[in-house]
Amino acid sequence: MLLSAIREQYKITPEIVTKPDIVTKSQQYIHEISGKEVFQEDWHEYYSEADSPRELKSRLQQMLQTIQQEYQFDAESKTTSYQSVSELKRVLEDPIIEELAQNSLIEEGRRAIYLSPTLEKPRFMETASASVSGAQRGSALHLLMQKVDFTSDITLDSLEQLLRTLVESNEITPEVAAKVPVTQAFEFFQSSFGQWIVQNSHALVREQAFSYVLEASEFFKSIQTDDLMMIHGIIDGYIELDDEIVVFDYKTDYVVDSTEGIQSIVRKYKDQLNIYADALSISCNKKVTRKVLCLLSINKNIDIDTLKVI
Repeated sequence: MLLSAIREQYKITPEIVTKPDIVTKSQQYIHEISGKEVFQEDWHEYYSEADSPRELKSRLQQMLQTIQQEYQFDAESKTTSYQSVSELKRVLEDPIIEELAQNSLIEEGRRAIYLSPTLEKPRFMETASASVSGAQRGSALHLLMQKVDFTSDITLDSLEQLLRTLVESNEITPEVAAKVPVTQAFEFFQSSFGQWIVQNSHALVREQAFSYVLEASEFFKSIQTDDLMMIHGIIDGYIELDDEIVVFDYKTDYVVDSTEGIQSIVRKYKDQLNIYADALSISCNKKVTRKVLCLLSINKNIDIDTLKVI
C-alpha cells in the first residue's frame, strides 16, 4: 500500500504521522517513483479536502494513478500542426542519415514525428568558412535556375553572366559562385524536358509558395486522430496548360547514374512531389498529369510515376 510504502521509505512511525507529514513525504515519494513533476498547488488542494490520513491516502493513490497513466495524445504533443516541406523532407526520407537519429521516433522505417533537437544558427552569427558546403552550392544553383531569362537564348556564356550578376547583387558570395556547376544548368536547358519548358515558358510559374491542409495521420503513423496539419513550402516550378499541369523540382543531390540509383532518389522525393501535385490540383482545379524530378547532377529528368527519362 502507498502509505505503508511511504512509512517504510522514510522510517515514519504511526505515532508521529500527521497530515503535513503525509503530504510532504507523499509528495517526495510519488515524485521519486514516478519521475514526474508534482505541482504544490495540486497537493494543497488534496490536503485541504482530506479529513483523515486514510482519505488522504486514497486521494494520493488516485493522483499516483493519474500521474502514471499514458497521455492519450502524446504523439500529437510532439509535433506541430504547421510544418514546412523542408522539415517534412526528413519524414519522407529513409532514416539512414545520422541526423535522423537525433530527432524522434522511427516507425515502420519512417520518422514518426519530426522535431529537430536544435535550431539553425542565425545568418548574422555565422562566421566565414573557407569551404563551401554542398547545401550552399545546391542553393546557389537553384537560384541560378530560377533567375534564367527565357526571352533570350540560354547559353553557357549567358548563364555565367547571370551568375556574375547574382554575385554583384550580393545574392551569392564569390566563394560559393566559384563552386556552382553552371554546366549542369546549361545541360538541363539543352535536354528535351528543358527545351519543353523553354517552349512553354509563357505558361511557366516559378518559385510558387503554397499552403496545403491534410490529416496529420497521413504522415505520422503514431497519430490516430483526425487532426489537421498545414504544410507550407515553395514549388520550384510548374507549367499550367489549358487542361493539365506539369510540376517539376530541381534536385542537386549526388545521384548514382543507374537504375537502382534513380529508384533510390525517386523514393526519397516522391511524396514531396505528390504534396506539390495535390496542392496544385486543388488550387488550380486541374489535373497534374506529370511530376518530374530534374536530376541536375546526371542531367536526367525522371517522371516519378513511370520512372522514365523524359
